[in-house]
Amino acid sequence: MYVSLLMSHTILFQLREQLRSGLNSLPAPRNDYEIVVPESEEETETPVEAGNSVEDQADVDARYIAELKAKRKQDTPSVFIFANHCIHFKY
Repeated sequence: MYVSLLMSHTILFQLREQLRSGLNSLPAPRNDYEIVVPESEEETETPVEAGNSVEDQADVDARYIAELKAKRKQDTPSVFIFANHCIHFKY
């Protein structure tokens, strides 16, 4: 039991050392970003084509919920019978 525990610690130590040496061999990170600001407003107002734009997920979700509500409204009956009484609901 002691031997297997010692072996597992040795293996973990070797794995950590391999990971550490592998990470140390990576190149240093570079933070060389270039920020480009347009000179006039005419350059910023580029028309967005319908095929190239990405729709906002909030708009997609809102449309989906509205469709579900409309479908649920169509599927639910406007008259319910409860305890031998007829109850009318209007939406």
